[in-house]
Amino acid sequence: ELYTQLAAFQPTVFIPPWDSDPSSGVPPSSQVLRKRMTGLYQLLETSPVVVTTLRGLAQRVISPEDFVENILILVKDMTVDREALAHNLVRLGYQRVDQVEEEGGFSIRGYVIDLFPINIEMPVRIELWGDEIESIRAFHPATQTSLYDLNKVLILPSREMAGEKRVTLTNLLKDRPVVLVHPEEVEMELENLLLEEEDFSPPQEIQAFLEKAPVLKVNSLYEEGITLPVEGYPLALTRTKGSTRISQGMEWIKARLRQGTTVYVSHLFGESERMKTLFQEYQLSPVPLEKFEERETGLYLFPSQLTRGFFWPQIQTAIITRQELLGSRKRKRKAKVKKRGDVLTTLRELSPGDYVVHLEQGIGRYVGLKTLEVEGIKHEFMIIEYAQGDQLLVPVTKLHLVQKYRGAQAIPPALDRLGGTTWRKTQARVKKAIQDYAQELLRLEAERRLTPGYSFSPDTPEQREFEEEFSFEETPDQEKATQEIKADMEAPHPMDRLLCGDVGYGKTEVAMRAAFKAVMDGKQVAMLVPTTILAEQHYETFTQRFKNHPVNIEVLSRFKTRKEQQEILDRLTKGEVDIVIGTHRLLSKDVKFQDLGLVIIDEEHRFGVRQKDKMKKLKKGVDVLYLSATPIPRTLHLALSGIRQMSIMETPPQGRKPVKTYISRWSPSILKRAVLREVLRGGRVFVVQPRVEGLEKLAETVKRLVPQARVAMAHGQMKERELEEVMYHFMKGKIEVLVSTPIVESGLDVPMANTLVVKEAHQLGLSQLYQLRGRVGRDREMGYAYFLIPGREALTADGERRLQALREFAQLGSGLKLALRDMEIRGVGNLLGTQQWGHVSQVGFTLYCQMLEETVQKLQGKEVKHEKEPQLELAQEALLPPEYVGNEKVKISLYKRIAQAQEEDELVVLESEVRDRFGPLPPSARRLFALARIKLLVKDLGGEKLIKSPKGLFLYLTPSTPLTWNILSPLAKKGFIKLQGEYPLRLMVDSQDLEALEKLLKEMRESVSFEQTIKEEGVKV
Repeated sequence: ELYTQLAAFQPTVFIPPWDSDPSSGVPPSSQVLRKRMTGLYQLLETSPVVVTTLRGLAQRVISPEDFVENILILVKDMTVDREALAHNLVRLGYQRVDQVEEEGGFSIRGYVIDLFPINIEMPVRIELWGDEIESIRAFHPATQTSLYDLNKVLILPSREMAGEKRVTLTNLLKDRPVVLVHPEEVEMELENLLLEEEDFSPPQEIQAFLEKAPVLKVNSLYEEGITLPVEGYPLALTRTKGSTRISQGMEWIKARLRQGTTVYVSHLFGESERMKTLFQEYQLSPVPLEKFEERETGLYLFPSQLTRGFFWPQIQTAIITRQELLGSRKRKRKAKVKKRGDVLTTLRELSPGDYVVHLEQGIGRYVGLKTLEVEGIKHEFMIIEYAQGDQLLVPVTKLHLVQKYRGAQAIPPALDRLGGTTWRKTQARVKKAIQDYAQELLRLEAERRLTPGYSFSPDTPEQREFEEEFSFEETPDQEKATQEIKADMEAPHPMDRLLCGDVGYGKTEVAMRAAFKAVMDGKQVAMLVPTTILAEQHYETFTQRFKNHPVNIEVLSRFKTRKEQQEILDRLTKGEVDIVIGTHRLLSKDVKFQDLGLVIIDEEHRFGVRQKDKMKKLKKGVDVLYLSATPIPRTLHLALSGIRQMSIMETPPQGRKPVKTYISRWSPSILKRAVLREVLRGGRVFVVQPRVEGLEKLAETVKRLVPQARVAMAHGQMKERELEEVMYHFMKGKIEVLVSTPIVESGLDVPMANTLVVKEAHQLGLSQLYQLRGRVGRDREMGYAYFLIPGREALTADGERRLQALREFAQLGSGLKLALRDMEIRGVGNLLGTQQWGHVSQVGFTLYCQMLEETVQKLQGKEVKHEKEPQLELAQEALLPPEYVGNEKVKISLYKRIAQAQEEDELVVLESEVRDRFGPLPPSARRLFALARIKLLVKDLGGEKLIKSPKGLFLYLTPSTPLTWNILSPLAKKGFIKLQGEYPLRLMVDSQDLEALEKLLKEMRESVSFEQTIKEEGVKV
């Protein structure tokens, strides 16, 4: 944050320390490497302000001479040797991969080189003409398509080479002045530093540097009214106060300007004109600046990422941020373009041995791709193995029939028999179950719309003020979900909406806005949660959020005495309690509301059957909002659209500090440092290990290492009440360190718990580690996660791969995407229920969603078209040769996309993408695209098949063909076709001349379009 603030005013770099233990052999994450390398480069090129931590200052870096020698610059039109370039990239720490998606990777495919330097935002594609660089283009790692042209690219090392000469950062900083922020903490960290590690400078060297350089000690740059003793003069530096009303801010600015103060207003990039217009409405004329620069008295605008400003009366300067002026830190934020696609249907990650679903033959096992020669022509097939070892060869032009199988976790499906009847029976059975399920959902939806409900009033000024108080930046998903819920609440029938989103994505904030809206209309709100701990947590969250408003909030749980519970119930009946939060205790007969308007149910799937039955009575005739922390796949959301009201939150919030993630070898000293740091700053710590065995020993270790800390244990074998007591005391701060198994991975939100230590992290799954990590860093404090592992020699290959994914934990790397997929599958089970989940497992998730979507459309009276794909037999070699696309997974993905394209435009874009990624298309690849276009034309003409036989080329038409005698007769007269009875048509072109064939079919399609236009306009010909 300090770096962001300083960078608004002058060139600034951030050189962080490694986020892994240098002695463990685990390299730092790409984000840390990027900051270190770009920081060092700028430090050598210019003279910026350097922001670092004490460990960053103490950690050795590459010497300037070695660093400069290891920089590559590639320029358009320069000559390069591909093999020498590959060798150099490997030497610099870059890894050769099949497809470049993440920083530090490169691939060479013929004369196309893809590379993702760690120092730039987007990867680059370098296309060669011989040995000369013809073009350099940035491309999107998710879509793999080019974005814009570049003239050159700078490539910094992607690792800090162990063999290179290492120097201390203090050597590079020489005699620069030093500002110590929180000097006491800096001194404490200096004492705690692992001095025995050779990668760090000796303490005497750091001490000498700090004593020699001019040092300014600052306890906090952000506290109000602090005094900075600079050259003996006391200067009061007071942070500018934001206001929820813009007019108050404008009056403050006018008052400062009258006093001769220079006022700067920082805004987001691209907002200059908008801000200028806003000021003009208040009779102020600011001068826009391209960047911050010192000016005479006046009002100025400049773009930056500043999050807070200050007023310095002594030098007559004030800086206000856009967020402070508008009374909030939020802004509209576009969701990042992340083409995740359907995470469960893709064949991109298909590996031999994976289960697949062939729409006509059922569930089989993918074996691989195979090229076979048939009558002298090469064809490529996907091999699928079925029961009894039978194999099916699927032409790559028919991969639209194949889907990756996803079903119930850890339960492999039974393989179908090739050509058997089981698959058809299974499909029929699942179809019937889906129909029953969809009809029930539609019936409930229809009933809901016919049931009279309360129409809440439009938003009040108080509602807008409440929402402005939200201290984080609002995500687009939060805004959309809020609007959808409000629209439902203002409708004349009861709301029934599911709000889905990952841990920490801001569901509770959206729910609190709905609750506030209900209370503003004089209605009461009940929030049902599955556990006592969650009830207490939500109570604390609601109380804190509503503190500026006259709203009475209570919690009903067993932590309240009987007398307290009775008092709350009496006040609830009288209407003196606006919001009540509780467990299934709220479903008891003695709970009566004066005027209930909204019920919020958190994690409904965690309630029992009896409790769900009781909920029906509570929900009757009132608005209901369900919250779920397990994400729901987009495909299921679309399939259920229209019969199940859902809001999906997929955008992670900004504004919270990222969790600093360390990977290191297990050592008591690291455990001690992590726990002590958190306890000393008044926070709480999770210490987790995979198994119950040895948990007590681990707790004893923590007590011995940090005797001042209050430590307790929690695991699944404890009695429920005992476990709840421990969790409650941890939440309330009576326990500072919770030593537990991974039971804390979900459903526990302790804002003050900002350090997580996981012992034997390699034994946990990625989704578990992801969710555990989500437990910390929820507050304004920096969160720390330590994943501790044994020595690398004790790791399995799978554990090694998991660690590789963990290194990139701060971004959505492929490993994390897989973890999210596992959670989405769990979300499917929660949403659909046990019975339907069984049906998902029988046919696979993708086919289930397709069947569900079709059933819903039919029940809603919409037309569902089942167009059979035409069959083409033209004896053409049409494939992506291995020397052109070498990676089998990439090749399968491309084949499937070509096979399932429904529009010619899709094929044009896809062909352009393939040319962009792999270079000019070889003849067999050009034929592959030509046949895909011909297939679409045959489909448009109502063709069933197009077959080359010894007698010629024949087009077989279906009875529904749009080709009429008026169209065919002129073509026959010109000699383009031969009419042999009614069907089939003989096409008088060479089957090998695909260009001529495509031209003829296009002419036929244009004739159809012309005739249809004439009919529509009623013109007689």
